[in-house]
Amino acid sequence: MNEVNDPLHSPHTKFTQAGARMVWDRATPFVIDLNVGAEDIDGLGHANNAVYVSWLERCAWRHSQYLGLDLTEYRRLDRAMAVVRHEIDYLASAYENDELQLATWIVDWDRRLKMTRCFQLKRPADNLTLLRAQTTFVCIELSSGRPKRMPAEFIEGYGAAIPDGTVPNPHAGQ
Repeated sequence: MNEVNDPLHSPHTKFTQAGARMVWDRATPFVIDLNVGAEDIDGLGHANNAVYVSWLERCAWRHSQYLGLDLTEYRRLDRAMAVVRHEIDYLASAYENDELQLATWIVDWDRRLKMTRCFQLKRPADNLTLLRAQTTFVCIELSSGRPKRMPAEFIEGYGAAIPDGTVPNPHAGQ
């Protein structure tokens, strides 16, 4: 998404390329644009709940890629962040042709196994929040599927997205 930070206001406020003012729940969001297609609509005439989950996954992956942790890097390191829990609050419906923005933040992690992301889905046309979600991930070894400590590359990459901006020493507490 093309966005411009507004230096005169809170870091929670962003402006889209079209100039729409977006206020997010947290500072410094990573944001992707979404368009609701006919294939996203269920028998009730709105975006299906399962589609929202796929949007969360897409946003998390794009953020990981932005941080330098794509699927190739996951395979090279024999590690991945696997979802163990989704908590989703559906607040309003999305409809065909809606243009949406989905933001994510890494809000908590133990620098070893677990990481938590929050998400907020908004419709810029009316600045309405449609969804808030929280997802917990656990680091796994791809070759075994078993939980395994995060490698230094995960600590550095994901650490860059932690709100206070500090990247902890990956060897602290060992």
